[in-house]
Amino acid sequence: MALLKGRLEVRPLREDDTDAVVAFYEGARRADPTVGGLSAEGWRRFLAQPVNRGGRDFRVAELEGEVVAVVTSSLRDREHPVIRHFRLIVAPAHRRRGIGSEVLRSLVELDPPGTGIVLQALCPEEWTAGAAFLTARGFRCVESELEMTYEAPALEPTACGKEVTVERASEPAAFGSEVASIHNHAYAGTLSFVPYSGEEMSQLLSGGAELWIASSGGRLVGFCHLEGEPEGVWLESVAVEPSWRGRGIGMCLTSQALAAAGVGEGHPARLTVTSDNLPARALYRRLGFVDTHETRRFRAGRDEVSAHLASTRG
Repeated sequence: MALLKGRLEVRPLREDDTDAVVAFYEGARRADPTVGGLSAEGWRRFLAQPVNRGGRDFRVAELEGEVVAVVTSSLRDREHPVIRHFRLIVAPAHRRRGIGSEVLRSLVELDPPGTGIVLQALCPEEWTAGAAFLTARGFRCVESELEMTYEAPALEPTACGKEVTVERASEPAAFGSEVASIHNHAYAGTLSFVPYSGEEMSQLLSGGAELWIASSGGRLVGFCHLEGEPEGVWLESVAVEPSWRGRGIGMCLTSQALAAAGVGEGHPARLTVTSDNLPARALYRRLGFVDTHETRRFRAGRDEVSAHLASTRG
């Protein structure tokens, strides 16, 4: 490990940090393409997501005025156990200098000891050094998220039964409460679950989302949430009311939404699904999606990580 020269400051995110954060991610992406780039608009939309609470728990590390690390963090306090989810990126040129440990320490200090809070991070399969960093600080892999892609040939829509109507919602935010209810029932108990209130879901759907809904007798029984990407479509979520499952509604919703979005050769659709969600993986494979990437989910108790960091400090 190289010695850290200069004064390192780990501080809360500021409102005027957008340009510096975007430049940091772009520089990190050029050196390490697995990091992924970020636009100013994308960053603002990310901050506006209800779970991120305006970035109040984000931290920026500066070395002699240069941004060298960013950690995005959200406290999911409506779950049990309470989860602090984070993503920590250190500039490639400044790795293995103790910066990651200092930033992680600032994250741990956000929450008091003895509260049972669990820290959670996602680590792409290529980040072998990142996985080793987490493991050395008490984290363990609990499951994987699989990225799946569909791009050829053009996807053909399937029809639903006569009792179900599928259509694109002209005002997605208006369905926030109904979508939140279905979402919360569908994903409760999974490691990736983030509960939403109706107001929070409306906010999420108001940022350019495309929403397809399945209804019967005026009641919403399923939905498919898409987001546009520069070179394709991101399938954010598909869910069906428990009592309506097993009738092909998920297949119908997804195929119609993706077909209308022009998914096919040169215009792919992508999604992530947990490795344990076998029914969803089977649905996507029937549609023609294939596995393209794996990201591992790591977890550790807040106090356990604090103890590891204390034992290695100095």
